[in-house]
Amino acid sequence: DVVAEVGVTKGSLYWHFQDRQGLVHAAMVEQLRRLSEAQLESLDEAIDTAASRDEYLLKVAGSLVDPFDNRQAEARWQRWEMLATARRDPEPNAMMTQIQRRHQQYLTGIAIKAKERGILRNDVDPAAVARFAAMADVWWDPTGNFKPLHKFNPVRLCYIRDRLARHFDR
Repeated sequence: DVVAEVGVTKGSLYWHFQDRQGLVHAAMVEQLRRLSEAQLESLDEAIDTAASRDEYLLKVAGSLVDPFDNRQAEARWQRWEMLATARRDPEPNAMMTQIQRRHQQYLTGIAIKAKERGILRNDVDPAAVARFAAMADVWWDPTGNFKPLHKFNPVRLCYIRDRLARHFDR
């Protein structure tokens, strides 16, 4: 099906991708790259056109993921699946690392621009903003690198609830 759609021979397709899994990995990585680039471009455009911090936040609000929107939640799960698949296989892992480095560099540039335009405070480190923004997709995965923090959440939430109850005499 792919060969007919693209208009190449089966041999040339497998020469480039070696096997079906290679083609699937390349397609997944390309999809993630396109999603990342589109999101970065919308953030960059918002910085260029916003006259104030409030206007910037209104412009980027649409690019933030709503956890209650089924379509956006499904897209996030697909990104997590791609990241998980890439971690187990060296070739897609290398491609994903390249995308993430590009993403972080682009975010650093956006943060510098936001700082220059007064949208970000002067004491904010643009590289730190980019580093933490790049971690956003993996931060919420309870089985990922931040698993120990997720295990600590019930204790933390009990503490916060108890402090709030004491504060409001409940």
